[in-house]
Parts: sequence; C-alpha cells; structure tokens
Amino acid sequence: MDPNLTAVLLGVLSNCLTRLLSAGWEKSGEIVVGRELLDKWERQKTALSPIIESAVREVAEGFEWQGNAPFEEVCLFMDYRS
Repeated sequence: MDPNLTAVLLGVLSNCLTRLLSAGWEKSGEIVVGRELLDKWERQKTALSPIIESAVREVAEGFEWQGNAPFEEVCLFMDYRS
C-alpha cells in the first residue's frame, strides 16, 4: 500500500476517533452533572457582570483616594456594592 494513502487514512481515522471520544465525553458530562448545571457554568464563564465586579474589586483594593469629591458620592455614582 502507498505510504501517502496510509498516512491519509490514518489521519482520517484518528480525526473520527477523536470526534467520537469528545462527543462521548460531552455526553457523559451531561449525564453526570446535568445539562442545566453545565449551561450555568458556560454562562458564568462568559458573563460580563462577574468580570466587571472582579475588576472593580481589584481596583478598589489597591486604590488610593485623591481629590475633593467625597468618597461616598463617587461610590453612589458608580453604584458600587461590596
């Protein structure tokens, strides 16, 4: 058998096997954990609110207040919640 043909066939078979294994892995996650929980985890990864809250928290921890505006008014303006 031609070595090029063998390489192509092995590549196609390995791609198919990888796809089948990944599909099985995804399905097992749905069965074990549940689809709703997996969907929630995916939304949390891409949700903007937790990212913004984390960034605000990091800035607030290292921020040194300078200026004439009262700190409380700035927090109310930003709707900052700790």
